[in-house]
Amino acid sequence: MHYIHKEVNEPFKDGMELARELKNKIKNPSLMILLTSITKKDDIEELINGLKTHVDVNNLIGCTTAGEFSKERCTMQNGVLLMAFDETCKVAIGHKKVEGNPTNVGISLAEDIKEKLKAKYPKINIDEKFLGFVFHDWNADNENDIINGLAERLSFI
Repeated sequence: MHYIHKEVNEPFKDGMELARELKNKIKNPSLMILLTSITKKDDIEELINGLKTHVDVNNLIGCTTAGEFSKERCTMQNGVLLMAFDETCKVAIGHKKVEGNPTNVGISLAEDIKEKLKAKYPKINIDEKFLGFVFHDWNADNENDIINGLAERLSFI
């Protein structure tokens, strides 16, 4: 795993710089997690477009934050923390809109993840323990139900 933490002044240019630095450390990241305190949609899109110039963003997930921190610094505005994992990390990404029973949404998401893992890694043991990242709407109050649904179908560490 490699991470980059920086302040963003010019989203497209800084996205390109992030991508170049990442490419020097991990040639083909299997998963990238982007946390940013940038809140303007256009700036986030420009940052991602900058990343696209040098890395494949198909396995990019992330969210906006009130600030990002690492051992080097704490950034409260226009910051970005990019974490990337090499190809030894097995990845499946799912997304569900929460409609109806949140536990059922979690179960459906878990089944989707299991199918994606089986298709991508035919020899994977689905009974292994998994590390998962769940990015959830801050204003909703159903995250425990969603996680319980996920846990019904997947084993987490």
